[in-house]
Amino acid sequence: MLRWEWRPGSSLYVIWQQIRDDYADEFGGLGVWDDVPDVFGGDLTNVFLVKASYWFGL
Repeated sequence: MLRWEWRPGSSLYVIWQQIRDDYADEFGGLGVWDDVPDVFGGDLTNVFLVKASYWFGL
């Protein structure tokens, strides 16, 4: 997440997230080094969000 204020009362948020659609079929213990290649092997979806806001003083 990145946040930036260009004027007082304003903000811009930029968010990037990856969603991975792979899971283990069964629990095989705590072999972390055995599971590392599976982290990068599944299908993924990139999500990119931008939000801008500004406070109008009335």
